[in-house]
Amino acid sequence: MFFVISGVFWTKSALEILGGIFLIFVAGLGLGVAGAAVINANSAVPNADSLLRSIQDTATLVTEKATYDVYVSSGIIDGFKGANSYSGEFTGTGEIHAGIDFSDMTTENIHYENGVYNIQIPPPKFTTCVLSNFKQISRSATLFLVDWNRLYDLATIDAYNSVTEQGVEGKLLDLAETKAGDVLVNLVSDLTGKNTEITYSQEGRGEKSDPRCTPDFPNGWGKEDLNYNWIKLPS
Repeated sequence: MFFVISGVFWTKSALEILGGIFLIFVAGLGLGVAGAAVINANSAVPNADSLLRSIQDTATLVTEKATYDVYVSSGIIDGFKGANSYSGEFTGTGEIHAGIDFSDMTTENIHYENGVYNIQIPPPKFTTCVLSNFKQISRSATLFLVDWNRLYDLATIDAYNSVTEQGVEGKLLDLAETKAGDVLVNLVSDLTGKNTEITYSQEGRGEKSDPRCTPDFPNGWGKEDLNYNWIKLPS
């Protein structure tokens, strides 16, 4: 059975797949009929449907995760000509996962030529974003009553965006690709005895399947261009 230390969720043991050769005994005749293996390593052109099914049954999701310190400075422009603007600094911890889901594969991703499989794996995506211990550590001076709770909510959006940016800069997508490629090379080798070349799909790379990774702006709010502070949009 394969074990990948971080983030691989298994649905079936590879050993169970390798044990797919079975005998059917005909009652009363005592004759043994050998059944077909899930993957026949001696086949000149192994069946793409069977290989795909074996891949998806064995390794559903491969992920790589990282944890980052988060610091954001967020502000709200308010009042006539910004006279009631205010800002604060915030810190927290962000965890982000990049993953490749083999259930997105089809037989069109599998090719076989000259004894070598060429398998194109789906693009890595950001699958989970979690922000913890997020708190405000400083406040600007203000002349009028301000809404610090509103600023906290808006700063939370900035924090999640910071986590995603750090995931990109930390090459988390690349790490997930490498891990998924290693899993497939080992899996196909064990199932078929054949060599494997991995190619990587770029379409959809870096998309966010967890809405927290790309939180929507609240209705009626936007960002100004100079310092990227929050501003209430005209109704």
